[in-house]
Parts: sequence; structure tokens; C-alpha cells
Amino acid sequence: MNKNQVRGKAKQIKGKAKEMVGRAKGDNADTAKGKLEQLGGAAQETFGNAEEKLGDAKKKLVDTAQETFGNAKEKFSEAKKKSGKK
Repeated sequence: MNKNQVRGKAKQIKGKAKEMVGRAKGDNADTAKGKLEQLGGAAQETFGNAEEKLGDAKKKLVDTAQETFGNAKEKFSEAKKKSGKK
């Protein structure tokens, strides 16, 4: 989990509490503020999820590129040895 996922979830919880207090008091403004805070928290959590997936994809891409380069380097060395060149 990254900080945006954690902070987003925390905002959702805080917003839900604010919404519930607003409902208990019969205060439509607090209820709406709570719902809005939940929405903002959900957006931040979603952004955090996207960040995490992008990071995973980047790592896979780098790993694949390094592996491909290593394989190509090895094959080049083998071909060089077979041709008798150094």
C-alpha cells in the first residue's frame, strides 16, 4: 500500500463518520460534507491504486529489458567465440 491508498481510505472513514454525525444531528450540510469527503477519499485511493499498478508495470518492464539485454549479450559472446574473434 502506498500513502495515497492509506490517506484515501482514512478520508473515506472520516467522511463516513462526519456523514453519520450530520444525520444524527439532522444537519444536511454536515451530511453532505461527509459524503463529499468520502468521495474525495475514494478518488485518492483510486489514484493510489493506479500508482501502485504503474509501479508494478514499470518494474516488470525494467526486469524484462534487463533479462533481454543479458540474453542478447550472452548470445553475442557465444557467437563471437564460435567465429574465433575476441
